[in-house]
Amino acid sequence: LDLGQFGVAFTVFALWTAFWTIIDVSDAGAGLILGLLGTLVLAAATVAGPLVPALKAPLTGAPKPPQAVQP
Repeated sequence: LDLGQFGVAFTVFALWTAFWTIIDVSDAGAGLILGLLGTLVLAAATVAGPLVPALKAPLTGAPKPPQAVQP
């Protein structure tokens, strides 16, 4: 497995765990619901990453050469 496949598997597992936790708990609070929504968005972005060109863009630009030191 490469890092991308491991990340997809990990986020889908996190979504699966959050989903069954919210089903199992009788009094789900706002934090548990927000956690489920957050993992849903994270898993969707991870799965859609290779499919959507905008998600393939680098987050930072190429590094620039260091500036010369002034005397």
